[in-house]
Amino acid sequence: MAQGTTRDVPGAGREIWRVPKVPVEVEVLLEGGRDLRGSLHVLPRTGLHEGRERVIDVLGSSDPFIPLTSEEGGHLLNKGRIVAIRVPFPADTGLSGEIDGIPREETVLTLASLPPEERYWHGIAWIEMPENRQRLLDLLNDDRKFIPFLRKDFWYLLSCRHILDIRIL
Repeated sequence: MAQGTTRDVPGAGREIWRVPKVPVEVEVLLEGGRDLRGSLHVLPRTGLHEGRERVIDVLGSSDPFIPLTSEEGGHLLNKGRIVAIRVPFPADTGLSGEIDGIPREETVLTLASLPPEERYWHGIAWIEMPENRQRLLDLLNDDRKFIPFLRKDFWYLLSCRHILDIRIL
């Protein structure tokens, strides 16, 4: 048997060994302004919290690439090149429970690696942090790579690495 190949291992590649996943429709904004619509595939249950795996959980993993399926086919996206991901539910951003009680700041962001007409985002940054650390600065200086943001009634996860400037309104 050749070493390192799965086709010679009994049972390898069979459907019973695949981990079932649930598609979550997202829109991914990449550096340069490329926009991809498709599905991230998440676990139906996770040991991290109640319910299915969230988009923020996928982005928070140590894996540098994530898979996305679209009408064009399969993509492997470099997380470091993602500027923002539009998600279907606030829970996918990592916000828990009732969002009414979570501190927030109305802001205008300047984002890097986008064409000039797409660089400025007006919206609300949500600051779900421990009670003694509920400033926007605390959220940005935390070890998170993506933060929750509400823009034009859509929920996003914004890459902290691509935020150049934030003006609080």
